[in-house]
Amino acid sequence: MNKTLVKASIITVVMAISLHANIIPAKEAKKISDVSTQKVLQKFLQNPKTKAAYQEVEKYVGEGIKKVAKASFYNMVHIMIDDISDETRNMKFNKLDQKEKDILKFMLKNELEGLGYKVNERKYNIMGLDWWIAW
Repeated sequence: MNKTLVKASIITVVMAISLHANIIPAKEAKKISDVSTQKVLQKFLQNPKTKAAYQEVEKYVGEGIKKVAKASFYNMVHIMIDDISDETRNMKFNKLDQKEKDILKFMLKNELEGLGYKVNERKYNIMGLDWWIAW
């Protein structure tokens, strides 16, 4: 009985060691992810199609913020870009693939948050951009 417990303990320790050998530490994963993210963002901004889409959406969001800020006492604006609305149907954003849309949203959301805005994304609308932006 005692030999069985010792063998089981040894097997457990060996399995635990081998599992940890296959998983990198979280700090290392974060560094790898950060480097990869920067490469993706640089490539995105170097591509004329995606850069133009980003600039168009950035301008549209900026104009929406200014319009609401000047017109009323509200401190938030709803921005929705999709291929259904007459106002946004022909925007370059709608011609991007889903990964490009996700990158654009990631970049713009980080830019807005860096400027002090709070961005609430409506999760159910995965195809378009559907945000409430508050200041």
